[in-house]
Amino acid sequence: MNTEHPGAAGKSLLIENRFFALTRWVGLAGATLAVVAAIVVALAALHKMTRTANDSIAPTTPRYATFREATEADKQQTAPAASDDALRQKEQAAARAQEELAFERKLQPFLDRMQTSLGAYARAVDQAPPSRDGIRGFVKSYIADINRHAPGTGLDWRYVEGLAQACDDLAADGARLASLPVSDPSRVDYADVVNWYSREFMNGIKQERGRVSSERQEVESDRVLAWTFLAAAASTFGVFVLLTMLLALRRIARNPRALRPPPH
Repeated sequence: MNTEHPGAAGKSLLIENRFFALTRWVGLAGATLAVVAAIVVALAALHKMTRTANDSIAPTTPRYATFREATEADKQQTAPAASDDALRQKEQAAARAQEELAFERKLQPFLDRMQTSLGAYARAVDQAPPSRDGIRGFVKSYIADINRHAPGTGLDWRYVEGLAQACDDLAADGARLASLPVSDPSRVDYADVVNWYSREFMNGIKQERGRVSSERQEVESDRVLAWTFLAAAASTFGVFVLLTMLLALRRIARNPRALRPPPH
């Protein structure tokens, strides 16, 4: 005995009618789009397969009038362009000179500090003091090397400040080292300390660059793997939707009814 209310049954059948009608039209639209896409792709493939190269050689005949027009245009543009280039080069040279002057002004106090500290240590241990030009050339060569490996990071000035501090520390330790025998390995040459610090600083930069490169590769790998996870999630959701539709269709099949409302 069917105890379902007639009005509720009619509404349910109306919804089922609309559902199957919508499914039919969506299926027809999808099939139509698929056919159109197949035809377009086939035509494009046919066009590429039947395309031939134009082997005929038919260059355009040059005319003197074209040459004259081009010459007149170049004459009008050459003088301003040359003047602009010269002005731009002067401005760039002036800017570089200003940057170099500012760089030298900032560097000089550190060089004086290194000269004083290394000179004090050299006198304490009876070594020849370093030359000002030698220190300048050494430091500037390492600054250039740092800027090649890590431009725009400010590590060049960190190197200069750290080297100046290392020279100060060496000078502060000069009295103790001077009391050691000359054959003692701890009684080092100041050049060994300067070279050691500079080499360690560059090695640290190279290690950091390797770490950054490794992390970037890991990030790229994670991004590729993320797309794989998204595809797997989409596939899983598609299976869920398919199973849900199959269950709905199975329920409809187990409860057959006319796909139109019963007459009132």
